[in-house]
Amino acid sequence: MTITPSIRVLHVFGMLNKGGAETRTMDIYRTINKSQIQFDFVVHTNEKCFYDDEIVSMGGIVYKGIPRFEFFNVFSYYKIWKAFFKNNPYNIIHIHTTNSALPILIAAKKQNIKVRIAHARIADENSFLRRAFVALNRYPIRKFSTYMLAVSEIAGEFAFGKNFSVIPNAIDAGKLRYNINSRKTIRNELGIEDCFVIGNVARFHFQKNHLFLLDAFKEVKGTVPNAKLLLVGTGELKDIIQAKIDELEINDSVMLLGVRDDVEKLLSAMDIFALPSHYEGLPGVALEAQAAGLKTLISDKITKEAAIVDELVEFLKIDEGVSSWVNKIVDFYQNVNYDRRDTYDNFVEAGYDIKSVASWYEKFYIETCIEQKSWNIRL
Repeated sequence: MTITPSIRVLHVFGMLNKGGAETRTMDIYRTINKSQIQFDFVVHTNEKCFYDDEIVSMGGIVYKGIPRFEFFNVFSYYKIWKAFFKNNPYNIIHIHTTNSALPILIAAKKQNIKVRIAHARIADENSFLRRAFVALNRYPIRKFSTYMLAVSEIAGEFAFGKNFSVIPNAIDAGKLRYNINSRKTIRNELGIEDCFVIGNVARFHFQKNHLFLLDAFKEVKGTVPNAKLLLVGTGELKDIIQAKIDELEINDSVMLLGVRDDVEKLLSAMDIFALPSHYEGLPGVALEAQAAGLKTLISDKITKEAAIVDELVEFLKIDEGVSSWVNKIVDFYQNVNYDRRDTYDNFVEAGYDIKSVASWYEKFYIETCIEQKSWNIRL
């Protein structure tokens, strides 16, 4: 007998590919009690997305065709959402795109959706106009949201200013445990058995600062000839990144692996992880690297909340050029000999494992929706 869930939560994303926010939400979706709570999704694209089929297999709906929000289409965008909610009433709306959140929140309130959640995922924007837009929206978002969540303090301060709650950006830490067999298999498949492997998992976007990483890797190669760089992901800067690789003449040493569904195995295959981002909310991939027992180098622009396993993480400056990154990577290669230990307990103790966070979301959705309680947000 099929049990109909008592609560349907509508999540709003730009797309449903393997980005950080999408992956974290899918981890929760897989874990949550779907006999009580079901997730549906709206995306701002008509394209096939990475997670579409899995969502449908778990009983979810993926709505497509809503145009992307632009500054000039705010009124038409609002009308589209008002019509959507009129035809598709939901218990809860959970918005992960804070740039476009305000017209969605207003439309949801007009259509009497009681629980309206805005979720801050990033801590900056790459243009003055976008930063100004976020600043102008802080007060009205607070007014039309019933709850404001953030992946970190700096993400919440950037999007909302105040009155938000930080909820850990949970990962499936058990699945990400270091696996020696996966390491051997992947390194053999990629032909990098005897190489020193530097890794990065991120969409190809300005935020992630791939060009900086390529410059650093070029210098590392001067000292570590057997170094390889694995770039996992894709995105709008793919052609620019490929052109940079050509310019630096490192084609034989950089591997563009695209979007993968075996990231946990790739992390086991790496020797060190580098994330020189210009900004982040709280990067889930940095947590994943630590869960795999990897030495993890992180930009000083990223919140210190990203360090779950202190001995694995170092924050390095990006404004002073690549030298500190090059020196740290080379020093690690030449002098550091460490065993990849199991870090699962660190994530459980810090409250970042998916089971505890999914349990929290279950209670949160149920008590705010069915029982109409005033929820004291605390994990």
